Amino acid sequence: MDVLKRIFDFMEKALDAVLVVMMIIMGSSLVIQVFSRYVLNRPTSWSEEIARYFFVWITMVGSAVVLRRRGHVDVSVLVDRLPNRLRLAVALLSDLAVLFFLGILCWAGIGITQVAHRQLSAATEVPMSFFYSALPIGAFFMILFLAVTMAREWVERIQGVKEE
Repeated sequence: MDVLKRIFDFMEKALDAVLVVMMIIMGSSLVIQVFSRYVLNRPTSWSEEIARYFFVWITMVGSAVVLRRRGHVDVSVLVDRLPNRLRLAVALLSDLAVLFFLGILCWAGIGITQVAHRQLSAATEVPMSFFYSALPIGAFFMILFLAVTMAREWVERIQGVKEE
């Protein structure tokens, strides 16, 4: 389990680095857009497009990293009032539902990406499949991270019960 944790820690750090690069590219393209529009009075079309699509990539990949850290916002007022066993059952059911919908998102995203390959973006003329692939890739990493996180948490709970 220690080797698996190190592999996923490395994957998370690699995704963090990719996210930083994407944020730098997105921020730079926005600065270029503002400068060209308001200072030069000649707006660029490509800078806005790049910022928009990198924002989608940052959202999808960033969601996977946040999911691994269990950092997404949740409202647990009612769940916290449940007995411990029922709370665990609700948590498991919730995670399984998220995995199910992420699977649908990944599957549908692959289909959309395949269809969009023939279409080029308006400004950069890059195949739209590159931009649409953020959906299945982000969903894949979310599934992977959630499944491993769920397994780790259940092993920790089982070990906690054995120690009592």
